[in-house]
Amino acid sequence: MSLSSVQGIAVKVPLYAALVALVKDNDDLMRSVLEETKRTMAQRAYEGCWRELKLLARFVAELAAVHALEADAADTLVGALLALSKEGESVRTDALYVAAMTLLWAAHTQNTKATKALAKEVLAAAAAGTEQKQEP
Repeated sequence: MSLSSVQGIAVKVPLYAALVALVKDNDDLMRSVLEETKRTMAQRAYEGCWRELKLLARFVAELAAVHALEADAADTLVGALLALSKEGESVRTDALYVAAMTLLWAAHTQNTKATKALAKEVLAAAAAGTEQKQEP
């Protein structure tokens, strides 16, 4: 499966998630979609292609919304983005932005203590980054 359409136009993301949900009972196809999504997200993060990574994160949140993925998939992704944000100043803001957007997109399916804790952690990391920039 090619994720180029998911990464290309934002309005296509919910459509592709719905299409994947239609075939979610096909284990081989779902495994392929998930492996490709994970691999492509890692590659986009490594390359610094934040727009594409953001759209793939939305795709993951939409997959959870249509029950093609476990509900905590978005939490797992946010945790990975938080870890990525700690790797350096050059990725900090972008990773935190994608993490915050993922929480927003998954908000209608996520209302757990873990999600709330992640949201607080994203907010604290963003606030810490803002404070660091204000120092002389």
